[in-house]
Formats: sequence, structure tokens, C-alpha cells
Amino acid sequence: MICEEIVQETFLSLWNKREDLSITNSLKAYLLSAVKFQVLNYIRSEGVKRKYAASYILFERSLYDNSNEENMHLVDLEDLIESEVSKLSDKCQQVYRLSRNEHQSIKNIADLLNISHKTVENHLTKALKQLRSTLSGFFL
Repeated sequence: MICEEIVQETFLSLWNKREDLSITNSLKAYLLSAVKFQVLNYIRSEGVKRKYAASYILFERSLYDNSNEENMHLVDLEDLIESEVSKLSDKCQQVYRLSRNEHQSIKNIADLLNISHKTVENHLTKALKQLRSTLSGFFL
């Protein structure tokens, strides 16, 4: 198949140059040289394609194959968050966990814990302020 393409390219090149072409030696020698040139050109272009494909695969892997590192960072972040939340008062921890882990609304948390809406907001504000303060260094 590749051989046929090379021969086809050689004859196409010969046809395109037919008006300006002057063969001084034999046609056989000219065709052999032309085919040799087409083969070398093909080998060179295949080398470039392979090199490009290999570098693209490495590039793509570097973009998408850092899942282990990302998982490690995620675990570290979760541990840091849990550590900081555990330093809060019991009621503040409870409010934070209901809000962020169980996705409860402020109204539901207030009803569930039998505290005011404003108290829930204050506990969340305190917890988030503490987390922002601690996590600002983690993302840098």
C-alpha cells in the first residue's frame, strides 16, 4: 500500500513537472532517483509523525494522569478541614457538619437544634472564618 502511494506520488510529481522537465540521462535512472527521493521523504515524514504522536501522548498524560497526586491533595485537604472543624466548639461543629456535609439549610438546622436562625448563621460564619484562615496557606 505504501509502495503504491510512493509510486503514485512519483508519477504525479513527474506529471506536474512535465513541461519544465528535461531528462538528460535515461528515464529509468530518473525514475529510480525520483522514487528514492519519495521514499526518503516518506521516511522523514513518518518520523516526524511518530515523534509528534509520542510527544502528544506524553503531553496528554501530563494533563490528565495526575489523579494520584490530586487524590493525595484531596485527602490532605479533607484531613486539614476535619482537623480544623474538630477544634471548634461542639455546637459550631454540629452546625458546620449539618450545613456542609448533610447540606441542610440554615432554617432546617435552626429547627433541628432548637436555636435561632441568627445563631446558626453566627456558628457558620465562625467556622468558615476559621477554615479560610487555616486553608489560605494550603492553596498557596
